Amino acid sequence: MVDFATCMANATIAKGGDLTQDEADELVRRYNTHVGALNAAGHADAHSGALAAIVSELKGNAAKKKADAAAAITVRNEIASYGQTYRNAAGKADIFDAFMNVFHNKGFGAGRVGLAQIAEAKFNLVVGKAGEALENFFRSRITGGRFNKPLGEDVAREILGEDTGSAEAKAFGKILADGIEDLRLDFNKLGGNIATIGRWMPQHHEPSAVLNAGWEGWRDFITPLLDLDRMIDPLSGAKLTPQRLEETLRASWEHITTGGWSDRKPSGQPFGLGALVNQRQEHRFLHFKSADDWLTYNKTFGSGDPIEAVINHFKSMSQDIAKLQVLGPNPNSTLEWMSQVVKSEAAKHVIGEPSLYNSSTSLKVAQDKLGQYHDWQLKSLYHAVAGGDGPASERIATFAGDVRNFLTSGLLGSANILAAAQDPMLDRAARYLSGIPMAVRIPQILKSMFGTDIRGEAMRAGFGLSDFLHGMNEVRYAGALGGRNWSRWLADRVVNYSGLEAMTQRRIHQFGLDFAAAVADRANMSWAELGNEFPAMARTFEGYGLGEKGWDDLRKVAAFKPHPDSAGIMRPIDVAQVDQPLAEKYLGMILGQAERAVPGHDPRSQAFVSAFQKGTWAGEAARSMLQFKAFSLSFMMSQWQAVQTVSGRSGVRALMTPAGAAYAGTLTFGLTMAGAAALQLKSLLSGKDLQHQDRAFWIQALQYGGGLSLAGDFMLADVNRFGQSPIESFGGPTAGLAKDVTSAAVLNFGKAIRGEKTKLGRDVVNLAGRYTPLVSSLPYTRAAYRRMFIDQLQELVDPEAHQHMRAQEQQLFRDTGQRFYWRPGQALPERAPTMSTRGGTHR
Repeated sequence: MVDFATCMANATIAKGGDLTQDEADELVRRYNTHVGALNAAGHADAHSGALAAIVSELKGNAAKKKADAAAAITVRNEIASYGQTYRNAAGKADIFDAFMNVFHNKGFGAGRVGLAQIAEAKFNLVVGKAGEALENFFRSRITGGRFNKPLGEDVAREILGEDTGSAEAKAFGKILADGIEDLRLDFNKLGGNIATIGRWMPQHHEPSAVLNAGWEGWRDFITPLLDLDRMIDPLSGAKLTPQRLEETLRASWEHITTGGWSDRKPSGQPFGLGALVNQRQEHRFLHFKSADDWLTYNKTFGSGDPIEAVINHFKSMSQDIAKLQVLGPNPNSTLEWMSQVVKSEAAKHVIGEPSLYNSSTSLKVAQDKLGQYHDWQLKSLYHAVAGGDGPASERIATFAGDVRNFLTSGLLGSANILAAAQDPMLDRAARYLSGIPMAVRIPQILKSMFGTDIRGEAMRAGFGLSDFLHGMNEVRYAGALGGRNWSRWLADRVVNYSGLEAMTQRRIHQFGLDFAAAVADRANMSWAELGNEFPAMARTFEGYGLGEKGWDDLRKVAAFKPHPDSAGIMRPIDVAQVDQPLAEKYLGMILGQAERAVPGHDPRSQAFVSAFQKGTWAGEAARSMLQFKAFSLSFMMSQWQAVQTVSGRSGVRALMTPAGAAYAGTLTFGLTMAGAAALQLKSLLSGKDLQHQDRAFWIQALQYGGGLSLAGDFMLADVNRFGQSPIESFGGPTAGLAKDVTSAAVLNFGKAIRGEKTKLGRDVVNLAGRYTPLVSSLPYTRAAYRRMFIDQLQELVDPEAHQHMRAQEQQLFRDTGQRFYWRPGQALPERAPTMSTRGGTHR
């Protein structure tokens, strides 16, 4: 009898067959693995069983490939149809702009909800359904720790099938378990294949912790915790033998520590770019004897927080389901197809054939972009939305993330002052564009910042809660966070202690609730009536692909009323009970408009750095350059789109229309006033008198308030809004830190060698004054820290401290006419602040 390896060799193309050599080798490897597993399980005829298993796998794979191919064609036809009908702000076909909208709706006119908004909507809706349970596990504003940790562990025990005797934990466990199961079913509906295995908790493995333990250390730790009766051999279908347990655990350890490369056969396809529907099955192999065993492992090799483990699972599953829904079973394949479609249409435009490419683009520009430009932009935006590739070097990415988090904790504390002054203007503009009441509900926002009523109400409605997670993923003004937990905690604390996180979240929540209330208030109107009385809202619905049908379907849903006599709210969570796809579009629309009301680090601004891979020095340098520019980039993009929307024109012509000029002028005026208020408040909190409101002051207010956004940082002042020169601002705060450290260490060392006078004491103290986490950054501690500690320390280590401090006063007076009411070097203020005047003699 010819053995299986010989049969496969005879079936290769080289021997006249249909298999490549790689395919034949893989089948032989799988066959031998099956034989080993069946022999270990005591199978009577392991070779026949292995052959039957291989035949079954091939049949199943063939059927699966056929179904996946059909699903991919359906998705591509939908995307192609959208690209053919899409028209940009100028009313012209624009296939590239259309495909960018597939990933992220940039605003009005897209006619669909982008992948980014759908993924966020899915996550918010599953969190909303679990709101009753999750409200018990908010994080402390002081420590950042989770409330009710013991209850959280009991909830994990209930999810894993143990009776804790707590009715509360049982109810909450069921809610979260239902969320996990709903996501599994949704994933499978789109072609996935995650089997049901009963009680299960999502398990994250920290690769560095697993590697540090070593193979034997990790094996010896986890083996006593495992429920071997539930761990069925995936090949033989029988209980794992000791030999197969050792083999499978070794494979798991290698897979975790190498990111999957240990068992990856080199091929022509980039790793991780296979069909998404075929992933996630392997994550449910390990089973623990008890919930306590799971908790023990999670504390040592996982996140340590069972509630965070569930929420992170909600997040990652929601994102994967959204990718399957929008891009089909193999999103990366669809992405490559989209890139080639754009290139094909651009080529037609260049040679003068009918094309869906933007006809306003010159032939030379279109020819130039036929290279890698469109491919880079499409893939950069996709990776910004979908989470991007893993870091090239975890070590480099972690180090750079730690540095950025440290700088955030030392420099960003005063951003709450600008946000408090600026956000009402942006909120009002977003309400105007969305067609909802423009009244800014300051009392409600303040109330929600110091309580949990609106916080919980918004979460249960479906508007999410990004500050719920233990480790934040993004900080407003600073962008995405990386690094280790200690540095993330520092960045997290500064935005919480300053009130920036609370302010940001509550504004988003209030905007969402007000939008939902406006929809409920107008639900008695027909689509035509809505368009006549509230054209901006109708335009918003059309811009996200809802239109008349979406409006009519929403009107059929009963509005939620907190009390019988109160006004209704069209909550996304209630819409989801009737029509899940409609709820996702509806919520995606609200979230998209909320990005305008409270700009952050949106995917299009993140895409600027996605071309440089995370974990490379170039990639981390690009991320550091943009660390405090997230708001400016988001602001420029969203507000420029708004101007084009209200004007009905594209490009510079949008500013030449009355509507476009009025919108831009009104917003610029409002942001300038916000900048003026923020500047004066910052002066007071820095120990300075109020600044005289002369021409120079208003130019500075125009820059600082965001009216000129990032360009103002370079054109109108010697330093930007974060205290950096234009060169330092271009390099980002990391470059500024490197310059300051170099000046303190290297330059002073060189002076000492040359026998010159050094300023080491002053430079080191200034480093502490500028970069000390939290206290040097928070507006209500910074002046006291500077005057009571740093200045006093400088007097001790710097013989010229007094002259240097007086020079600071003189420089401030020359620049702005201001004086210090809390003078440098003085432990306490010597008088109350006053309004400064230009000119005069400095005392």
